[in-house]
Amino acid sequence: MVAVNSPYDLAVISAAETYMAMFGREMVYLPAGGGTRTIMGIRHPQGIGRIPGQNFGTTSNFLVQVRNSVTLGIAVTELNTGGDKLRFENPLGGATQDRRINGIEKSDAGMVFLQIA
Repeated sequence: MVAVNSPYDLAVISAAETYMAMFGREMVYLPAGGGTRTIMGIRHPQGIGRIPGQNFGTTSNFLVQVRNSVTLGIAVTELNTGGDKLRFENPLGGATQDRRINGIEKSDAGMVFLQIA
C-alpha cells in the first residue's frame, strides 16, 4: 500500500475501492521476476497502434486502471515497465492474452493508469 499523507490520499484510496468493485474485471499480474497475482482492473481502449519494438504490425492499445497497492493491484514502486505483463480477456472475444505493461500514464494514492500494447 502507498503511504497515506493527507485526507485527499484517504479519499482517493476509498474511491478506488468503490470504483473497482463497480467496474473492475479480474486480471492476472505477471511480474518479470516471476510469480502471478490476481487483481481487478478496468480496461480503457485506446485504438490501434504499432507494436512497440517492431518495425511492422499493429495491435490494440489500452489504458488499464488498477489499484495502487502491492496486494490489491500493482504499486508504482514495484512496477517494471517493459518487463511486467497483464493477462486479461480479449475484449473482442477469443482467448486471454498476456500484454506488456509499457508505461505509467498517471497515478495517485488510489489508482495507477498503465499503458498496455
